[in-house]
Amino acid sequence: MTDKKIHAANKRAVVTRLREILSTPIEQLDAAVAATYHEDAKLFAFHPVNTHNGSSAIAAALWRPIRESFPDIERRDQIVAASEFKDKQFVCTMARLQGTFT
Repeated sequence: MTDKKIHAANKRAVVTRLREILSTPIEQLDAAVAATYHEDAKLFAFHPVNTHNGSSAIAAALWRPIRESFPDIERRDQIVAASEFKDKQFVCTMARLQGTFT
């Protein structure tokens, strides 16, 4: 696979997983987050979310409160970029989450 094809496939995979976190039934949220994040993932987020380690902690501190507060939430991707650095593949995204606060 060429670099462009690898990058395109990586971007599709990341965007698909992030959208699944928002669209999966809330009862299956932990599984969707675990399928998206590495078990040793580290989240460095804004206050009051702050820093968390592992997909379970990320689900509990970030995604569950968002999903419970915005039941009709949608993800609107603005920038999705992929490349490599030091023989590692990476994807970065910038998106807007939009929904009705309940």
